[in-house]
Amino acid sequence: MVQFLAHAENGKYQSAFAEFIRQIGLHRSWKDAWKQTFGDINGFEDKWKLYWMTLPDQPTQTLYAQAAVSAMTSFLARASAEGQTFEAFGPFAQAGRRRLLKMRADESLPPKYFDEMLEMGLSMGTFTLEGGRGKGPSIRLQMQSGVRLVGTFSLKDNRRVDKVMTEIVGEKPVPLRRAPQF
Repeated sequence: MVQFLAHAENGKYQSAFAEFIRQIGLHRSWKDAWKQTFGDINGFEDKWKLYWMTLPDQPTQTLYAQAAVSAMTSFLARASAEGQTFEAFGPFAQAGRRRLLKMRADESLPPKYFDEMLEMGLSMGTFTLEGGRGKGPSIRLQMQSGVRLVGTFSLKDNRRVDKVMTEIVGEKPVPLRRAPQF
């Protein structure tokens, strides 16, 4: 249930869950705290069961992929801020492995981090680098599971990294698990 309240529906229940815990800490009964933060309990068990039954066999794999894409995008953003460009992911990866990515000293990232995140991402799928129409380049990871992630970035004054964003743009449906017994 905690995993559901923390992660289901893109974190929809996180703030209510935090408030529920806070109220219990103030010695409210769990029933009163639940009613005040989540409302009626009807339907909750069905939602929780459905969430649990549709978790993939490796529910954190997409989170690891998201970390890998975010890391690769962070390196690309820093190189782009220094005017470095790449036509494809291969030359970008090669430059990273050879420690040839340009970065401002005050925005540098550990080279070993590049290697670790690159290998982790490659173990899950295929990276590509795509130039956006009118936008900067983006890093994409097509996972073997069917999930696709896209990493983008924005620069402040075209010289400093402002934001790095990673979006999950496609998920393959997962088979249902057996329902937990109550």
